Amino acid sequence: MYKHLLVEGKALKSNFYLCCETNHIHLLNILNDYIDNFHNKDIVIHTNYKKLEVIKIHFHKNDLPHLLGWDKSSSLNSAKKICDAISKEKITHKSIKKHHRYSESKKRMLQYNFLHEIFFHGGINACVMTMDMKPNNMNLDVVFYEEKIEEFVVLGLRKRIDTGFFVLTTLHTTGKSNCPYNYRRKTRIKFIEWQPKP
Repeated sequence: MYKHLLVEGKALKSNFYLCCETNHIHLLNILNDYIDNFHNKDIVIHTNYKKLEVIKIHFHKNDLPHLLGWDKSSSLNSAKKICDAISKEKITHKSIKKHHRYSESKKRMLQYNFLHEIFFHGGINACVMTMDMKPNNMNLDVVFYEEKIEEFVVLGLRKRIDTGFFVLTTLHTTGKSNCPYNYRRKTRIKFIEWQPKP
């Protein structure tokens, strides 16, 4: 069934799990949505940047705990353990709300649908190359970002040397006055290809 929501003035119609308000947060639903739509899948992003015309991204569910800040609100020390605990509902939204770093996780979870906007809806038509950016405290190579009403939402990727694939590394928000990516040259995204499974 399609869901319709108005998010910051945008009408969203989607089969994806929509997480736009605090009462929408359900960890198992988010995890299942990510597994259904992203986990163990690869995409290729074609850009107009001659030094990096192709960005190959691999998605894995174990990237999600760090991406959404679940590791900040859990005593478990590995992404796999966190995903397993969520799948068994041993970790829930109710349980992490008690954690003193919950607010950090909450901000990230409310940006979860930014992934769908980039990789499915084509709502973002440019990215920023940051591998030569100084300072680059998070060692990001590629950043997607979008201006919201009061802030920027940022998705950062890092290239793995061993595989050559980029992986999702950070999803966060930053104030409008201190977003360094807003002053960088934007690289246009030509098109995105989802790769067939081998």
